Amino acid sequence: MANALVTMATARGMSTATFVDSIKKAVGLPNITTDQLGLYIATCEKYDLDPMTGEVWMLEKSGKCSVNIGVDGWSKLVNREPQYNGCDFQYEFHEGELQAVTCRMYRKDRTHATEVTEWMIECKQNSRPWQSHPNRMLRHKAFVQAARISFAMSTPSDEVTVQSLGMTHAEFEGVAKAVEMVEQPQEEEVFPDIAEEAAADEEQRAEAVGAIPDGLFPDAQSDPYEND
Repeated sequence: MANALVTMATARGMSTATFVDSIKKAVGLPNITTDQLGLYIATCEKYDLDPMTGEVWMLEKSGKCSVNIGVDGWSKLVNREPQYNGCDFQYEFHEGELQAVTCRMYRKDRTHATEVTEWMIECKQNSRPWQSHPNRMLRHKAFVQAARISFAMSTPSDEVTVQSLGMTHAEFEGVAKAVEMVEQPQEEEVFPDIAEEAAADEEQRAEAVGAIPDGLFPDAQSDPYEND
């Protein structure tokens, strides 16, 4: 896993230093620690998700950072599954207001679809995307939960940890050490606009993680959206 940093940087035509600096800008957390950045990179490598396009996010709440896989990341994971055979949605309204969304997900190797219903009263948050686009956010939520059940995806989940990645402490330290050893970025960067564009749209960032399922750990902070 320690080679993940070099592999990702090389694939984008960047030096490792420029790549690390770009990730810091992309996640919008300039004071991210070495361990936090190492966990972020390890998550992207583990699930083959792009760290620069909103498939994985780093969120900060009450001074704590967590790695989260957004709805774009979940969509990528589901569409990789060879047995995935599409999905559809059913919307339940009452007096013009959306009450629930049901996602029906199909597998080629099963005769019955998996149905999951998510209710607005249970899911709606105080974050900006939930206030401005509640119907879309509830659809995202239903999709993610249906994917988890259809394909037994116990991970990835809301907050990713070293344990949920299946890494030993030594393996994680290798990733963190690789990040720590990266030199400061040079003045000339290969693709300086990539990170700036990714960091510019804060609402997209909040929306992408707004549909993530509940965290794995009971002491995790609730409602990771309210600071977005």
